[in-house]
Amino acid sequence: MNHARALDTADPVRAVQLSVRGPSTGAEWWWAVGRIVGFLFIALIVWMILTQPTTAAHIVNNIFAILRTAATNITHFFAEVFS
Repeated sequence: MNHARALDTADPVRAVQLSVRGPSTGAEWWWAVGRIVGFLFIALIVWMILTQPTTAAHIVNNIFAILRTAATNITHFFAEVFS
């Protein structure tokens, strides 16, 4: 939100000052929490890959299998709808 106020009426160039307020403290807090959680998630993934590469590979394989199944189901759904 912009607020305008008169500072010095003798100098027309500096007669109006605009103050722009940033996000609220709550929004800044949630943004910081999101960054911390994201960093911890990436650190967990890297740690898991380094310490248990086989388990990490199986997890990635399972995620891709779920995505593959979902894509197949969506494709079959739209094929049935439009046929």
